Amino acid sequence: MPTLHPLLLRGDAVTSPQRTPWGGTRLAKHFDKGADPNARIGESWELSLGDELPSTVRGSNERLTRVIAANPKGWLGRDPGRSQSLLVKMLDADAPLSVQIHPHNDDPTLASNESGKPESWYVIATEPKAWIAFGWNAGVTRADVEHALGRGDGSLAKLLQRVYVEVGDTFIVDAGTPHAIGPGVTLIEPQYVADAKRGLTYRYW
Repeated sequence: MPTLHPLLLRGDAVTSPQRTPWGGTRLAKHFDKGADPNARIGESWELSLGDELPSTVRGSNERLTRVIAANPKGWLGRDPGRSQSLLVKMLDADAPLSVQIHPHNDDPTLASNESGKPESWYVIATEPKAWIAFGWNAGVTRADVEHALGRGDGSLAKLLQRVYVEVGDTFIVDAGTPHAIGPGVTLIEPQYVADAKRGLTYRYW
């Protein structure tokens, strides 16, 4: 059995400005992401075993999936089949993100290749008065949400609880919780997607 040792991963699995136009410059300036220290980067995929932005080992450029496949039990313990489940991102928002919600894994509308996507947020940097939107305000009804969506003027965000955040704050984003990240927030986002399935994110329109 190969001897296990800590692995350093490359830090260049980042999204393009076209994909995440709301990104700020903190990931490039303070966390050495990308070649340009002034680059606007919305997401850095720190641990990814999928095909979209896969993690690679620093120095050898070998994909982390191949390293694990050579000794799955050694790296993953007694349940090596769950190798694709965990995705860890760093997010940096310079503008408000869309209001999103994730379904429950047992939602009857999900296809056989779809799942929910429970996630959490750990705040690592903030600007003054940085905030997240997390859950509905007390008394909000379905009719209120439908009316705000029908207006199409961004008033939906006013129906959500605004929580001002500081470094070290942690949030569990359960299925069924509407949420959005506000400007000036940098966070780590671990999320779980069932193996061989596509984790769904619904956005309010």
